[in-house]
Parts: sequence; C-alpha cells; structure tokens
Amino acid sequence: MKYNIKLEIAAPVIFLLTIVFLLFATWLEPKIEHVDQDFLKSNIGKNGVLVVDVRDEEDFYSGHINGAINFPLSDLRIKAAAAALARAGLTKRTAIILYCERGALSEVFGETLIREFGYSAQQIKNYSGGMKDWLSNSNNITSQE
Repeated sequence: MKYNIKLEIAAPVIFLLTIVFLLFATWLEPKIEHVDQDFLKSNIGKNGVLVVDVRDEEDFYSGHINGAINFPLSDLRIKAAAAALARAGLTKRTAIILYCERGALSEVFGETLIREFGYSAQQIKNYSGGMKDWLSNSNNITSQE
C-alpha cells in the first residue's frame, strides 16, 4: 500500500518535471533570425552571403529573387545531402538567407541545417515574407534563369 501511494505522488511529479525540462530546452534552443525585405536587399550579392530559394525547381524557375540559388527542401532528405550542400556553396562559413513562398518551408530548412547538419543558428536568416512579400513591391527584380 505504501509503495502505491509513493508511485501515485512520484509519477505526476516526474511528468511535470519532464514537461518543464522540455519547455526549458526548447526555450534555450538557438532561434533563426527572421529578416525583412530591406535586410535581404542590403545583403544580396555580398561576399560570403548566399540567398537560397528552398522551393522546388519548378517554382524557382517560374520566378525567383535575382541572385538566389535553388536548393529545394526535399533535397535535404537525400543520402548525399551534406555533399550537395557543400557543392551549392552552403558551408558552415557562409551567411545564409533562406526564403520560400511565405517563410514556413524556409524556416524548416534552416532548422534542419542546424539540427541535422550542424550549422549555426547565427549564420542563418529567414526572409519570412518570402516570394509573396518580394512580389508585393513592383520595383523588386525577379529572374527566371
């Protein structure tokens, strides 16, 4: 009987401590900085900065930010992804600005670079407005090459 009482008290306490630990660990996890159109414009073409469109090739070639390269999110799932990242210039010494249509997939891409490939959150930025925001300004240049 005594054993059951201790277990009845211990189980909820352990559960609560686990939840607190997980929340704290998530809070401490490095976050990717979200940037706006002005930040992107001021960094396109800078030495050591790579602008990456993470949409699929069809979307990329239908119109993308001039100066961006394409590395689809789906390509992070292939076996040779690390080598493909290096060939594309996405190294751990490169500042990387990611974008997609609205910013959600590029956020996942950045988190995957950090979690699975060992990149630093400090080197990755997410243009969270994506192509939708970029196209809202008629002065912005797009390319289909």
